[in-house]
Amino acid sequence: VKIKPDYWHVWACIGKAYAAMNDTTTGLAYLTYSLANEEDDFTHSELADIYQKHGQVDQAGFHYERAHRMDKMNPHHKMNYANILAIQGDPTEAISLLQEIV
Repeated sequence: VKIKPDYWHVWACIGKAYAAMNDTTTGLAYLTYSLANEEDDFTHSELADIYQKHGQVDQAGFHYERAHRMDKMNPHHKMNYANILAIQGDPTEAISLLQEIV
């Protein structure tokens, strides 16, 4: 089922709200459904936040990297991706990304 144009973002926001209420399963379902209909950096970043909150660093890293690749100029994506890189043991790349911001 294809969501009407611009409504995919609403689904992503609903997913974020469910996750904030500690209903992670429903939140991930809404965000994943939104992403399946239209890939965007916002939804990748939101999915990554949820995965990181629950200690799923590899999944978080995948989605933070995708968000960063989709919008390389967004400083929030750079910071999030740099944080994951540092956690995963690549502090040199993390520092390089952070230095691009300042």
